[in-house]
Amino acid sequence: MSERGLVYVKALLLILGIAVVLLVFAPLLPLRTSAKGAPFVLLFFSGIGTGFMLFEIALIQRMSLLWGHPVISAAAVITALLCGMGAGSLISRRASPTPRRLAAITAGIAGMHLLLPFVFSFAVESLLPAAAITRYAVGMLLPAICAIPMGMPFPLAVRLLAKSRRRQIPWACGIDGATAVITAPAAALIAFQSGFTSLSYLAAATYLIAAIGALTAAHQSGKNSN
Repeated sequence: MSERGLVYVKALLLILGIAVVLLVFAPLLPLRTSAKGAPFVLLFFSGIGTGFMLFEIALIQRMSLLWGHPVISAAAVITALLCGMGAGSLISRRASPTPRRLAAITAGIAGMHLLLPFVFSFAVESLLPAAAITRYAVGMLLPAICAIPMGMPFPLAVRLLAKSRRRQIPWACGIDGATAVITAPAAALIAFQSGFTSLSYLAAATYLIAAIGALTAAHQSGKNSN
């Protein structure tokens, strides 16, 4: 990344940061009458939004080594992730939306992200000598499989909010989208300084934050039941 490119990315990050702060915290004013779930919404939806984007950017770079072109890699990875997350969302319809289940799923995803750098490094090295059709087929299958559990937390959390805090659903969707948008330029700066593998470990950390957010909801629901 050139020096001018770094300046542009930093400026974009500053502008997006201001916008995200306004979009995330300003809605708390009209939501003040139902702000008991605010820690859950803030931690959970910012965690999964940030974690997904970190994973996507790291994966696009890693798979470009396998497919030889960053644009092809971006298109193929995004397609695979959307398919996998769609399948995960469909599967989540069979599960009951409870805070503890959300905590377990997001903690499991965090553990998965700690292993993925080694898994994908081995996969890319093993697939490089293979025929093009094999490289594309297996290279898209692996991200799709990883994305299945990642497609479950969002719809489950929205269904959980729909039970008692329906007014917070638009706010939750905004947090998820806003944090994903600001993560894109932030991830570029982090990768420039620390490498793309560090993005996978940061993704694990953000999914752990989401798990903590789900546990706050579990604690709150336990206090209400008592």
